[in-house]
Amino acid sequence: NEIVNFYTNGSFSLYNLVGSLLKITGKADLYFSTWSITEEPIRAIFQLKELGYLNEIHAIVDHRIKINSPNGFQLANSFFDTLELVKVHAKTTVISNSEWNITIIGSANWTKNPRLEVGVILKCEHTANFYKGIINEKIIVRRRNENSAGICRNGTSEA
Repeated sequence: NEIVNFYTNGSFSLYNLVGSLLKITGKADLYFSTWSITEEPIRAIFQLKELGYLNEIHAIVDHRIKINSPNGFQLANSFFDTLELVKVHAKTTVISNSEWNITIIGSANWTKNPRLEVGVILKCEHTANFYKGIINEKIIVRRRNENSAGICRNGTSEA
């Protein structure tokens, strides 16, 4: 198990960090939760998928993405394997494949981060499985409650 603390001072954003880590890990699944996500990072995720760095993408995002970033929402909803809209403020990211299990926990959203952001990168299978479990649990709970507003799955949106 390894732990790396980081701070950005506005010099890079979370999606840049994820891209750099995927170049080390190779093709992997991506799980994340975030309070805010915008079109630029979603396009970066799309490019990483097109370049062969990503298998599956599973995300829980705050429900206000439909209002705050409608173009980003439409793009993410068109190619993420799972996109669920919930009330969330947690910022966790997991990169996982058969050899690597990396978790990023910090203050940065999936947006362009021009300010100081801090976080920790953990190379630990137990931690990665813990946060993947939380994300998967939120997805399952949302899918059980078909009457909830803003359920999105595999490219379709329900009111």
